[in-house]
Amino acid sequence: MARSDASIFGDFSGRIGNVIVYKLNGKTVLRIRPAGRTKKTTPVQKQNREDFAHVMKFMQKLKPVLNTGFYDVTQGRFAFHSAFSANLKAYKEAGRPAGPEWLKLSEGTRNGAENPLVEPLGKARFRISWGEPSGEGWWAGNDRVFVVAFFIGERNYYSESRYALRSQGEVVMEVIQASPGDTIHFFLFFQDVEGSLRKRNPRNVSSSQWIAKVVLPAQSSQ
Repeated sequence: MARSDASIFGDFSGRIGNVIVYKLNGKTVLRIRPAGRTKKTTPVQKQNREDFAHVMKFMQKLKPVLNTGFYDVTQGRFAFHSAFSANLKAYKEAGRPAGPEWLKLSEGTRNGAENPLVEPLGKARFRISWGEPSGEGWWAGNDRVFVVAFFIGERNYYSESRYALRSQGEVVMEVIQASPGDTIHFFLFFQDVEGSLRKRNPRNVSSSQWIAKVVLPAQSSQ
């Protein structure tokens, strides 16, 4: 609140914007009008914010993969933003589970694979295999296979990737950053790399598939 003996406002009293002008004991007084009360967050708004934060937390660790996986379906523009929208929807439709099985690492119409499997080989080494092409779309033996391990550590999330060819049928992957007790989720998708270079088209990439989760044994205290 401010006071003035010789006011530039003369005999004026009233409101100018958020400033209130009035007379008090023969003096002109200026007072800032208090801001309106902040509206309380509704349960729906609170849930939306929690959903946004949860999905973004996962996706930040997968940004390079998502930019590749959504490159063709978005014509190379705003791939990460489209991936976020798709994953936010997938998370809600899955019933907001604690695990990341709902994650969509890619989106497209290329054939995936039948019967993808994960076989532990000891410590943090795994054999990931896949069967015949699924569906009746597009595929080739030289399709690049993206195998992604997304794992949840004690304090953070991590991801590692390996590449192979569809015709190989399998790849051995060592998850270097994993620690005993971590839960690892495996995903894969297929891409026609040359096709993506020639023309961006959803047929160049398959929609990702969640394969399995593996919990690394905790270290023995003995």
